[in-house]
Amino acid sequence: MLIRTTKPVLCLLLTMCATLALAPACAQDERAPAFDWQRLEDAHRRALTMLKDAAETDRSFAVVLAMGVMLSAGAEEALGAPPGDFDARRAAAILNDYGFIIRAISDAEPYYRRAISLDSNRTVVHLNLADLLNDRSQSAGSIKQRVSLAMEAAKQYQRYLALGGKMTPKVRAFLKGGLEAAQSETICDVTARNVNAGNLEGFVSNYANGVLTKDGLENLVIETTGTAHAPMLLATMAATGMPVIGEPELPPGADRLISRGDNLGLVQYRNSTYVLYYRDPDRPVSMVALTPGATPNTCSFSSRTVETVPEKALEPEMCRKLISQRSELSFIEFRTRAPITGTYGDGNASFGSMATMDAFNDGQPINAVEVQYSSSAGAGCDKAGIALVDAKGEKLEIGPKSDLLEKLQEPVMCGGSARFLRYGNKVYAELVTKEFPKLHTVNRIDGNEVVDVCHFNIQTEVSVD
Repeated sequence: MLIRTTKPVLCLLLTMCATLALAPACAQDERAPAFDWQRLEDAHRRALTMLKDAAETDRSFAVVLAMGVMLSAGAEEALGAPPGDFDARRAAAILNDYGFIIRAISDAEPYYRRAISLDSNRTVVHLNLADLLNDRSQSAGSIKQRVSLAMEAAKQYQRYLALGGKMTPKVRAFLKGGLEAAQSETICDVTARNVNAGNLEGFVSNYANGVLTKDGLENLVIETTGTAHAPMLLATMAATGMPVIGEPELPPGADRLISRGDNLGLVQYRNSTYVLYYRDPDRPVSMVALTPGATPNTCSFSSRTVETVPEKALEPEMCRKLISQRSELSFIEFRTRAPITGTYGDGNASFGSMATMDAFNDGQPINAVEVQYSSSAGAGCDKAGIALVDAKGEKLEIGPKSDLLEKLQEPVMCGGSARFLRYGNKVYAELVTKEFPKLHTVNRIDGNEVVDVCHFNIQTEVSVD
């Protein structure tokens, strides 16, 4: 009879039979092969070449490709692999560069720390780790976290300088006042900083238990009510679970919540609990302390939106004029009342006036009618645009042309609108959304394609009043 078995089982049998001379050989056969650092170095070289050769517009795509090339060569496995006969300094360089490549889309910290363990004298990796920790400290939710991250960032910056690194304005500013600022911030400062870092939704919560208020220890929850999803702050006594009778204290202006569809959030900071009123993640309005004796007791905020024209804009001069609202721009006016009635899309729509324009930039003008789209779902969604109609304005035209016209206006979301202008010998659509996330872009149709002419950079800056 022929018995078939696997190598591990065979080794076990040999050991049980006391064939000690053969067992070590079996064990050696079962060891995992050494990590192939040379393969990873070759992939590293290809990845750097990809990034060097990539055009600025393809940079994000090149980063993903470079990451994939190094991942397929074992970049993650390299974190736990000893260098063996491979030069440890070269291994450190590979891991540092990989961390730098992925820093915007994945966690680079393990790669920086592993690089330091392999070559603690590699100057740039201390700078990279310090920048990462510094950036994290700016959006940390608690003062303890922020100070801890800032202190470690300071150590890494100091090590970078001790190894001969160049003093930069960012390093100088951080070492001069960054740590002191972290320790002296109020809840108002911390809130503004989290908003400016894009971290408001991770900073607030809908729940807080055992909160000391003027009425005793309470459990708090924020719930949405009604079709408008208006938020309400509800409180129960922590000891009994009984509802707290009376109106809760809300931030200034929060009485408009139901009509505006805005938001409330709970924030806990330095043993005090606050309730924040904000319109969207870019625009906090005000805050009030629920904990007696908390300092400060209230905060109010201002928001300022700054728009800039991107370097790759196809019509930069026109886009600059749109930002400055220059009067010489020629916007298309819709003056002729359209007789069309009925519905449009998947919601309620009302039709306005119509105009004739060369919307497809092909020398063949079309008739377009204004459409005001309204949905009552949730907090509501209103937006405005245009639709293709027949020559009399009595019915909608359906087909490839109407699909292309709709695609031209696709970026418009809730609270958005589209208006059209002539510039040079072409027609452009300016699309603006005032609600979060804010959008301001200009499109046009070339052939059968929608072209992004100018996608404005929008930065909201929040300050404490």
